[in-house]
Amino acid sequence: MNDKLTTNLTNYNPKGGLGELLKKAKAHNRFDAQLQPLLPVQFKDIHLCLIEDNIATFVASSASAAFRANKQRSKLLGIVKQVDGLSTIEKVVVKLNKNQT
Repeated sequence: MNDKLTTNLTNYNPKGGLGELLKKAKAHNRFDAQLQPLLPVQFKDIHLCLIEDNIATFVASSASAAFRANKQRSKLLGIVKQVDGLSTIEKVVVKLNKNQT
């Protein structure tokens, strides 16, 4: 007998470290959703991954997208600062997603 319970994690609110991790993930997803419509075509293949110590880290799906974004970090930083809650970001980092299949 295999009991598989499907849980909607939208309202799941555990205590401790897991709860903090889920809270951060939800915030990052919300910020990324707000950023995507603001990004010009050359930045469409990047997504917000992490915000820590006033640094916004993006992940690119291809090496060319990472290269383009890294060459225009000041423009990307200006776009990031337009989003409510991200005005304190001082630096943008773009990394290549090496796990992309």
